[in-house]
Amino acid sequence: MSFYSSLPDSVHRSLELFEKEYYASLTSASAEIRNAVEILSKSAGKRMRPMMLILTAGCLGEVDARVINGAVFVELLHVATLIHDDVIDESGLRRGHPALHTLIGSHKAVLMGDYVLATAMMKAAETKNHDVINALALLGRMLIEGEFLQMNAARKGFPTEEAYYDIINKKTASLMAMSVYIGASLVGLKDPIKLHALSEATTKLGIAFQIKDDIFDYISDETIGKPIGNDLREHKVTLPLIHALTKDGDIADRQEMIDILDHEELSSSQIRTLIDYVIREGGVAYAETKMQSLIDESKALFDTHLPDCEYKSALMSLCDYVGSREK
Repeated sequence: MSFYSSLPDSVHRSLELFEKEYYASLTSASAEIRNAVEILSKSAGKRMRPMMLILTAGCLGEVDARVINGAVFVELLHVATLIHDDVIDESGLRRGHPALHTLIGSHKAVLMGDYVLATAMMKAAETKNHDVINALALLGRMLIEGEFLQMNAARKGFPTEEAYYDIINKKTASLMAMSVYIGASLVGLKDPIKLHALSEATTKLGIAFQIKDDIFDYISDETIGKPIGNDLREHKVTLPLIHALTKDGDIADRQEMIDILDHEELSSSQIRTLIDYVIREGGVAYAETKMQSLIDESKALFDTHLPDCEYKSALMSLCDYVGSREK
């Protein structure tokens, strides 16, 4: 049984309400915007962030209209960042489908990203919750800082493992952590210790989620929807490569890999050489071990700070899914 099919009926109903409200929020009189929304719908993701928000809220209170609005807000913010990221990275694909900017042009894609972001602001305001509005501003800053950190790291060769965690904390984990924080806040949780613990649990899970994505860059599988070596092609140095380059190994081999990374553009054979090196030096295995450790720590925090219920069981299953997913 898949993770999604095992979700409780109450969660499926909440997710259906979310989907309806999400697409309703993006309606427009502009035919071009409607076309862009249709394109985006074909590459819709796993809805991890709204799901985590809904599951947390369901553990602690009622999943009402404000909670659904919060879920819509976090997904809109996520989608806006993806649109802009694809333009910046010049990525041709998004989850196996053509990226928006390849179909409507970069200028219109940036405008569409801004439209989605403006809609996120509206949905945040509709929650009538000061914490949610503050979260929007904080998240915007963190996501932009993360993008700058990643761009600078690519220019400087390769980052340390610590710097890598800082980047993915800001670019990926921060939005996941804030999703859980918002879900808890919208149903009235005020305990700062519990709120911090839940945010910490989701930060760990968010980092694990990104590590799994980074591992996919070294796996050849057409079902993933992400070309093998795509991160390497864009000079994004992730955990498997960082570990391979910083462990004790053959100095000549390591220098050869560093020399390859210094090329402005990498050929398919150079990417294959890098992938083979990382696998041989245990970079992928190390990343998998680190990912699983973070998932275990995340589950322990959720188990301690959330009451037993079907929503909590689903959240624990989601943690396992992060590590076992195949795309």
